[in-house]
Amino acid sequence: MSLLSGILHKTHFEHWSGEEIASYNPATGKELGRVRLAEEEDYDDVLWDAVKTFERWRMEPAPKRGEIVREIGEALRAAKDELGLLVTLEMGKILSSWRFTCS
Repeated sequence: MSLLSGILHKTHFEHWSGEEIASYNPATGKELGRVRLAEEEDYDDVLWDAVKTFERWRMEPAPKRGEIVREIGEALRAAKDELGLLVTLEMGKILSSWRFTCS
């Protein structure tokens, strides 16, 4: 399994120095992937980025923000099958049960 890095605001946080942990399918015990946890300084960086992003976001006109939110919704709907599979694996459920959960 490869180590997955987090992504926030198009920034890869590969420099995070926290502990590496595995994520397992609870139904099978099979390892799904590995992630690195963040340290306190990493959270400070993320929070600062969120503050700066909010300052820019709130200056956008409401119709523009609405369009962006609509586009996010479209992207989530387009990835529904992949996201459903991920939820299924993480929760250890049968594949058909995600459709009810994600409806």
